[in-house]
Amino acid sequence: MTLSALVLAWSAWLEWRDKPSLKMKQVSLGVTSLAVCFACYTMGYKGMIYIFPISFIYFMLFPWLQALIFTACFCVIALYAGSFTEPMPVWARYSFAVFNNLIFAALLARVVAQQKAMLVDVAKTDELTGCLNRKALIPDLQEAIDDFHQKQKCSVILLIDIDHFKSINDTYGHLYGDLVLQNFAEHIKVQLPKDTRVYRYGGEEFLVLLNGYNINRSIALANPMLQMILPGDQRWPPLKVTCSIGIAAFSKGNSLELWLKHADEALYEAKSQGRHRVKLADALNTQLA
Repeated sequence: MTLSALVLAWSAWLEWRDKPSLKMKQVSLGVTSLAVCFACYTMGYKGMIYIFPISFIYFMLFPWLQALIFTACFCVIALYAGSFTEPMPVWARYSFAVFNNLIFAALLARVVAQQKAMLVDVAKTDELTGCLNRKALIPDLQEAIDDFHQKQKCSVILLIDIDHFKSINDTYGHLYGDLVLQNFAEHIKVQLPKDTRVYRYGGEEFLVLLNGYNINRSIALANPMLQMILPGDQRWPPLKVTCSIGIAAFSKGNSLELWLKHADEALYEAKSQGRHRVKLADALNTQLA
């Protein structure tokens, strides 16, 4: 127990010094678990009461499945140690309570993990269109860049801008503009493989990351996106919606900022040439020539 107290004190000191270490916390928990097992062997139920809080701490410091395995092993060892000291009726009651506690801790940790994952998804999702937002975009682009350097895996981005969107808002109102954005986001997704990610990059701009795609395949996917017919109803008239698309592939010597800049320049070129078209980045055209 003395060794356990020393390790816990060291961990607490690191926390106080703003130097938290998950590894140190896990080691501290392991040492404490051994100390509790020894206490169960020497002190009986007075040591076994510490099994309950330790069971919960495992789920705070390890992934769910690892925590379940480690906690189950800890409980079995601690209860086995306690069986040498306590009479069978007392040991049996503690064993029943410990494993009920383990089940409750596992279920609670599972629910918390699921809720946390849902919150992360919500934080990375655009509420209006259901596309991913820029919080999700930057890490995904960096991952694609890492794949390029480590695995020579090519990636292409499509930067898409709805043509004359401001006039749609001015003519029909912002509610209709929102409807256009929602339907256009679905229109983009329909043209893409299911595992492809679509991001809302700005107001009426979308970005598609094609990880592992070449240029020809990217162009083939982009062309059907250029036009969408939004059906009318009792409130709104039917509308033909077009877009402009800039394409840029990541290449050697590029950075994340340059990659986005090339796509933006290609998009600007597409708009300046009359919109409703696909344009490759100049850097890419040079490479293809």
